[in-house]
Amino acid sequence: MFVIFMTAYMYGSNTREIAQSLTDARVPTVLGRPMWKSSSILRILRNEKYCGDVLMQKTFTVDCFTHKKMKNTGQRPQYLLKGGIPAIIPKDRWLAVQRLLKKRRFSKKLAEKPNIGVFISRVKTGALRGFVYINPNWSKKEVAQVLKKLTQERNNKNV
Repeated sequence: MFVIFMTAYMYGSNTREIAQSLTDARVPTVLGRPMWKSSSILRILRNEKYCGDVLMQKTFTVDCFTHKKMKNTGQRPQYLLKGGIPAIIPKDRWLAVQRLLKKRRFSKKLAEKPNIGVFISRVKTGALRGFVYINPNWSKKEVAQVLKKLTQERNNKNV
């Protein structure tokens, strides 16, 4: 199953598409649930155990009496045991997916949202002259920004 995730991701599918295709194919999750989440796919893709490595002390016990556990973000040392368990996929393939994950995440952070005003364009001629194009891919927030900007323009012209 994991090999399918890796292959699909390497060939351009994103985690949401992989999750949707698994849900559509009625493949149950590990817990037997019918619906997959993209966060689950992402967690599976990032898991180092599939390439045979084991990262120890991902979490640690804060209080031995309450057994409260905490994610280890540098408070304790972590140990990487390479080849500690049998690999499901080759290490180079797993590393390629990690590079893709990092590249896609980094490129999203760098992608700056352009000014919404640039995308406002009006119909120039015909019966719909003066109407504004609304891109169906815009979010509700972006449409609201366009409508607000148009309202401001109209109010400025009336003054």
